[in-house]
Amino acid sequence: MAGSMMSIVILADIEGSSGCTDREGARWLTRDWIAACREMTFDVRAVVVALQALGIAPITVVDFHRTGFNLFSELLPPGIRLRQGYRLRPIPGLGRPPEAGRAFFLGMHAAAGTEGFLAHTLTSRFRRLTVNGRPLAEVELFAGSLGAWGIRPTFFSGCPVACDQAAARISGLAVHPVPSRPMTKAAREEWRHSLAEAASRAAIKHEAPPPYRPTGPFHVQFRWKTHPEGAQAGREEETAFSTNSFADLYWRLLRQAYFPSVPPGWLPLALRAHAVMGRAGLALARRRWDRTGDPR
Repeated sequence: MAGSMMSIVILADIEGSSGCTDREGARWLTRDWIAACREMTFDVRAVVVALQALGIAPITVVDFHRTGFNLFSELLPPGIRLRQGYRLRPIPGLGRPPEAGRAFFLGMHAAAGTEGFLAHTLTSRFRRLTVNGRPLAEVELFAGSLGAWGIRPTFFSGCPVACDQAAARISGLAVHPVPSRPMTKAAREEWRHSLAEAASRAAIKHEAPPPYRPTGPFHVQFRWKTHPEGAQAGREEETAFSTNSFADLYWRLLRQAYFPSVPPGWLPLALRAHAVMGRAGLALARRRWDRTGDPR
């Protein structure tokens, strides 16, 4: 049975959460995004409460969508460790390794260039992204970076296509799909109950998959939307590279996705500016919600 000796890190995204019903729900500062953030927080809370009831501690929750500031901390249970915003190293995005033996992935989506709800990998500017001829899903990047520190991927939720991809990539991973959206309030509550139960079952398994540690060589190809806006909007190009290092693969994709023109020495400053923007956006979301009770 699970107990105080077990520790878990939860990586939470929004596209595969119960309240994101279309692209506007994932787009920063929209009214639909505010509503989706609220429901994403409730999804995470349901899982955390269930894990805490098993005596699991510590539980680290990582906010892992867009700016890294989407979860309303005041709605989450006490006693957790919440990480918002991104760090450079040693784990890309997360920074220092969390105190965790297992990793749960909530609200995830399918790989770029595949079917699925708002499917993409890192950024929608990657129109297609393959490694060794196979579409690359974000769970592979996240689980691989955690696996280098001995953290075992255990549980995954997202759209059905995302769940199928995750289960195919990581043998033994427990998955729990979110049904078609939008859902009624009652349907969301019912699904959250099933999500919490599925997460609890995964947590008390005697055997979780081993740490995910993919090995090279990695041959990467992607179709890249080079100018998302302006006069050259819609222009795409093909790019390819090869590497034997998973860490190098992940780092190069991150740079291409988010900071293609930022000199390496400026990356810490860029991340700090990104965090300021994220905190301001979440503060605005709080004010809009508090003022109306409903961001719509």
